[in-house]
Amino acid sequence: MGLVVVSALFVLVGVGLLLSPGDRPLGALVVAFFGGCLLVGISRRRGDRSAGVRLLATGGLLMGVGCGVMAATLLAGELTTSRVPEPVLVAVAVVGLVFFGGGSVLLWVRSLSRADSSRT
Repeated sequence: MGLVVVSALFVLVGVGLLLSPGDRPLGALVVAFFGGCLLVGISRRRGDRSAGVRLLATGGLLMGVGCGVMAATLLAGELTTSRVPEPVLVAVAVVGLVFFGGGSVLLWVRSLSRADSSRT
């Protein structure tokens, strides 16, 4: 339950950031990533396993998109930080994009292939 509540709060913060012209890239990152986290949290609470897996895959894909947005905004110079060196953040974002995005695509393919095989 905590993942759902915290993720929903961060999504609301992200929507607020989207309304501020200077913070739109960060807002897109926050909404995509924590929207994905929200879907993951919801999927964990569902009783229907196949629907839960698809929610999990969709949530992971959104998290991957959020990481991709972060990498793009860092490389474009629209997102800066003084706490962590930019190359480190770009590397973390790319790893997140590959693992969350790629893993979610594989999970979707697996889920759809299992659904097809159960129909026959």
